[in-house]
Amino acid sequence: MLNTITQLKIGTRSSKLALKQTKLVVKELENLPQIRKKFSFKIIKVKTKGDIDKSKILDSGYKGFFTKKIDDLLLKKKIDLAVHSAKDIPSKIGNNISIAAFLKREDPRDILLSKKNYTFDTLPQNLTIGTSSIRRKTQIHNIRPDLKIEYMRGNVETRIRKLKTNKYDAIILALAGLKRLGLSYKNKNILNISKFIPAGGQGAIAVTVRKKDSVINKLIKNINNNKTEIEVKTERKFLEKINADCDSPVGAYAKINNNYVSFSVTVPNNNGMLVYKSKTRFNKSKILGTRVANILKKSWEKI
Repeated sequence: MLNTITQLKIGTRSSKLALKQTKLVVKELENLPQIRKKFSFKIIKVKTKGDIDKSKILDSGYKGFFTKKIDDLLLKKKIDLAVHSAKDIPSKIGNNISIAAFLKREDPRDILLSKKNYTFDTLPQNLTIGTSSIRRKTQIHNIRPDLKIEYMRGNVETRIRKLKTNKYDAIILALAGLKRLGLSYKNKNILNISKFIPAGGQGAIAVTVRKKDSVINKLIKNINNNKTEIEVKTERKFLEKINADCDSPVGAYAKINNNYVSFSVTVPNNNGMLVYKSKTRFNKSKILGTRVANILKKSWEKI
């Protein structure tokens, strides 16, 4: 047998954060014994529809805007695997694609950045906050209807630059992005997760593969973090059952503590935001998202 090295092509968005996340995946793979001296990696940068059609996109989480073009390359066998922010992946994905692995989740909370280093509670009235997330807009409005919310676009660095150039008084971002990019922040500015429930999958990196490619599938599963997989799949199942996605004003957050999974969701209703929390044993977590969705659907029908 020839001692050849197989090159695996990895598709990803071209932003600094996306490339950082992809390099984290490569590092995990390179640490596997079955990878050493057998595989090399080539990162393929892809400009997705969400990166190109900035004038048309209504929200940064629009279904498939940041994933479809990359996964299309996967199906065409132009790449062997794809790396995504888990929260960007639609709750319903194509039959020929599967999520083979989740890396260990980074802190899923949101964080407030402001020129005068306010906390959310000390923000003056009528101050302008920039965000592209419908979920964050809804949560802000529910807690502080006095604040002005303006739409903003761009990657993490662009948004911070817009803050510094006085386009906004404050902005809200995912803390995971700041941490992965090595950017500074203050703990007091991290938003309370009981009020700002994150988007489903926030803070997690997901690797997609062709479902029928058993060799790649088996290989990538070796870097899967089981705890993160249970948490994110619980969140995704909930989103799927209520027909929501990352472009919906819905928060979904599951966390494993000992032998239990705690699950919190926030969804808009006629009276503002409906917050629901549930807890179940670890071995029943796979049905938790569905169960909570069914309970909430019944309550919506009564409104």
